[in-house]
Amino acid sequence: MRTTNMLVPGMTVVIAGYGWCGRGIAKIASGMGARVIITEIDPLQGMLAVLDGYEVKPMLDASGQGDLFITATSSIDVLTTPHFERMKNDALLCNAGHFNAEIDVPALEALAVQKEASRTNIDSYTMKDGRA
Repeated sequence: MRTTNMLVPGMTVVIAGYGWCGRGIAKIASGMGARVIITEIDPLQGMLAVLDGYEVKPMLDASGQGDLFITATSSIDVLTTPHFERMKNDALLCNAGHFNAEIDVPALEALAVQKEASRTNIDSYTMKDGRA
């Protein structure tokens, strides 16, 4: 969080995937005072997240609630246009997975009216409705 200068306590963190990486991210985010929502397509992994005390929702439902989105699935198109359209102002997207195809960046750039490099390795996108 040093790169973004954001405070985690009280933040809603949406974590896509509840494998080893997602579990570790959820544990740390929860320990830092965040409300954690897990999105998981595998019912067994979703049940494990519930048993560990986390909310589990489909990404489309969680996309309107998150302040920070972290993908840890190694799947493609985890965050796409319908999700971007529902996100809050100043939502932050991060990929912790193995590949860079989890967040549909070309779709995000197509929705945006402006792209700005706000810091090293952080791009800010402004949408037509003014959300960043």
